[in-house]
Amino acid sequence: MAGLLVEQFDVFNNGIVKVAAALREGNRVLHEGNLALKEGQPRIHSEEEVFKELENTGVEEDLQFLAYNFITSNPGLVRAFFGCPSDRRKAWLLQKMQASSDTC
Repeated sequence: MAGLLVEQFDVFNNGIVKVAAALREGNRVLHEGNLALKEGQPRIHSEEEVFKELENTGVEEDLQFLAYNFITSNPGLVRAFFGCPSDRRKAWLLQKMQASSDTC
């Protein structure tokens, strides 16, 4: 009888060990999947970052609000602005703003 109990305990214990290993593996896979998703998402810049970058790129003070409103009106413009090399952002911005005013 005692031998049967020990055998059943071993089976039960092995089952728990296998479930724990499966849970650890599942957690690892979820963690890796979450990291991959996070890495695949584009960086979203805040409005504060946009304005600070306008200052940093040397946009004249009297154009900063106009440029800020222009860029933040479209998330694609924000991505494109920050996608430009930092030393070319001002030129890109002025060209885009000029082109936009030409079409209006």
